[in-house]
Formats: sequence, C-alpha cells, structure tokens
Amino acid sequence: RKRRSQDQNAALWGVAYKTLSDATGNDAEDLHTFFLGEWGGWEVVSVMGQTRRVPKRRSSKLTTAEFAEFYGFIQQRSAETVGVYVPDPDPFYWRNAA
Repeated sequence: RKRRSQDQNAALWGVAYKTLSDATGNDAEDLHTFFLGEWGGWEVVSVMGQTRRVPKRRSSKLTTAEFAEFYGFIQQRSAETVGVYVPDPDPFYWRNAA
C-alpha cells in the first residue's frame, strides 16, 4: 500500500491545478478542496457554531493507484464542467528539463 509519490503530487499542483487556476481564476487550494470532496465525498463539520463541508479524504493518505484515479477524475470533471483540458503529466519532464 504505497502512498502517493512526490511526482504525482507535483503533477497535481504543477499541472492540474496550475492549468485550472490559470483558466478559471480559482485558487489552487480551493480547487483541491473542491475536487477532493467531489471525488471522495463530503462530511459536514461544526466549527464555532458554523457548519461547513469538508472532504472526507486527504490526498496525502491516498495510495499511488487512488491518486492516479483522483487525477483522472479531475481531468474528466474539468473537461465536462468548464471545458478545460488538463493534460497528463509528462513522465519524462525531469529528463527533458536538463
């Protein structure tokens, strides 16, 4: 049960959320909260008498396979709802960056 990799996390923030933030103007942290809740479900918590929705799952606890599924969900949902294409991360980025 291997946890998500650093490369997966870098792709999420540097490719998916960067692409969506540039296209929609939404903050990356807000996008992260939204997608985690939409993918893994929401729970309602009460803080100081106020209720709010929070994601049931944390991305840092996802396995590499779950994280790949989560990334695919972001790609599909982005295309369907706002017409934004989120590219696959380039697996050879570090090799090509030199």
